[in-house]
Amino acid sequence: MHDELAARHRAIALRLAGRPTKAICAAVGRSEVWFRKWWGRYLEAGPEGLYDLTRANHHVAQRIPPELERAILSVRRRLQAHATPATRYCLIGATAILVELKGLGVRPLPCERTVERVLERNNVTSLRVRLTPLLPRQEYPGPQARASNDLHEVDLVGPIYLQGRSHRYYIWVGKDAYDGAVCLRLAASPVFIPAGEPQFNGSVENFNGWFQEPLFDHRFRRPGDLRRELARLQEAVNTQHVHPRLGGKTPAQHRRGLRLRKLPGSFVVPTGRLPLAEGRVTFLRRVSVAGTVTVLSQTYRVGKRHRGLYLRLVVDTGRGWLTAYLNGRVLKRWPYKLLND
Repeated sequence: MHDELAARHRAIALRLAGRPTKAICAAVGRSEVWFRKWWGRYLEAGPEGLYDLTRANHHVAQRIPPELERAILSVRRRLQAHATPATRYCLIGATAILVELKGLGVRPLPCERTVERVLERNNVTSLRVRLTPLLPRQEYPGPQARASNDLHEVDLVGPIYLQGRSHRYYIWVGKDAYDGAVCLRLAASPVFIPAGEPQFNGSVENFNGWFQEPLFDHRFRRPGDLRRELARLQEAVNTQHVHPRLGGKTPAQHRRGLRLRKLPGSFVVPTGRLPLAEGRVTFLRRVSVAGTVTVLSQTYRVGKRHRGLYLRLVVDTGRGWLTAYLNGRVLKRWPYKLLND
């Protein structure tokens, strides 16, 4: 039974990592019918669903005290009411409920899955914001966030039209992929729209999907009104939203004890043309069906056998090379001339 349970756990972990069904079945030595059965159990009941029915039913049958269930539902109703501007953008899920119960001194504190079951049992769950599932043939070669300020994801939301105005506006969204801190600004026009696939900008894309509904419940006539509301949204996310990865802390609480490198307040982003400096610029690109990749409007052939795979393309401005890396190894290299006039 231990080997069987280990196989189920490994299969689910591989699926969550984006591996295709056939590769998972080959890795654990099981059939596709077997995998579909346990994947369905996992979707229905989480890790508990991977046990045999006798054990799973034993766990489900255990109910929490009625007074604790009432407290969970009461907290959920308070959070969901969004009664004041200060609570307009608060989260209403199991993690947020647990933080409030802990602050109220509730003991013993239930686990997060128990809170989720209470919400499901009382039909007060919300639909999750989900990105299109990805089944890559390889590990995505993008950077990984292991601490605050390691990785920031950026996106633009828009165009947005204010009431009674024809001018287009955009919301510039920057999010720390590790601790969830956000920065929101209103822009009169887009300067850069990322060319890529949204599932690899998942942190900011999920945030964009969440905040638009509560934000645009309100009508804005002037740019200043929207800027003030964006400041309120930014403050709420950074000081009210707790994250399991941070041990139940908000981004602001987590960052309080860190020494983060920041630009000085006097820094001004240069908008004029700058001379090229020696360095390396990395692009992540997917090989097309024709076996090519495109960087800065220039197309390079890497071969059809690599189609569908992701490459790291590094421009070395000092040496004048463009190098394609596949799984950390050099695949191809081309001369790359940059003009500076």
